[in-house]
Amino acid sequence: MPDRSTRFLIDTNLFVAAVKSGKTRSTELLVRLIDGPWDLVADDILISEYERYSIKFEAHAFFDLVRRKAIVIEQSEKDIIKTLL
Repeated sequence: MPDRSTRFLIDTNLFVAAVKSGKTRSTELLVRLIDGPWDLVADDILISEYERYSIKFEAHAFFDLVRRKAIVIEQSEKDIIKTLL
């Protein structure tokens, strides 16, 4: 059985905290996750939120790094309905 890699989902709050006011602990964490051996996962909605805030805070480089590293996952309608229950 292949080894499972550790996956992280970057919450929008972390992305915003990392890009809105210079170098912070959040920035350091985001850089570590981008540079590290871990997988980053996101869905289309998160990617669009990252992009919106990268435009607002002029953080296009961070968005590009996250976008290139992230594995985009598709959520099924069944998965979405489960979250509503």
